[in-house]
Amino acid sequence: MDLSGRSTTRTSATRGAFGGLIAGMVMAMVAMLSTLIAQGDVLAPLKQMGATFFAADSGSAASLVAGLTLHMMMSIGIGIVFALIAGPRILGGGPLVLAAMAFIAVEWAIARFVVLPAIDAPLVATFGATGGVIAHIMFGVVLGGWLAWRAVPSGGRLSPEPSR
Repeated sequence: MDLSGRSTTRTSATRGAFGGLIAGMVMAMVAMLSTLIAQGDVLAPLKQMGATFFAADSGSAASLVAGLTLHMMMSIGIGIVFALIAGPRILGGGPLVLAAMAFIAVEWAIARFVVLPAIDAPLVATFGATGGVIAHIMFGVVLGGWLAWRAVPSGGRLSPEPSR
């Protein structure tokens, strides 16, 4: 039984999870800095994400934790999905970064125009603002860069070729 395909998938998913986690942290820092400048509230993104679960009390500790958890879980999930899609197909750091930026731009558009208006209206304004767009671009840059860096040991390919 050849388990190399399973190992390759697991490797790509793990790299994507860590890349998504790191990219999500960078994205959060950019978004929080942006809302500090634009709205005077560094915690606005967490409050607005937390409003998905705690609409009546979006400033509570539970809401902030829920917003942070939602953001980080989505970041990890997006990282995994991108790594599994891009891993066996894209070689090189530049192409991975560009592909990750394009991937997150599509995610941003779907979330901004379809998902968020239906589930979290307060987040739409921040998400769609210049700072939200820049934060998403940074997510793509960091995710693609992380995956390119992690691919170096396997000859530049995110998923090592299965052994024959």
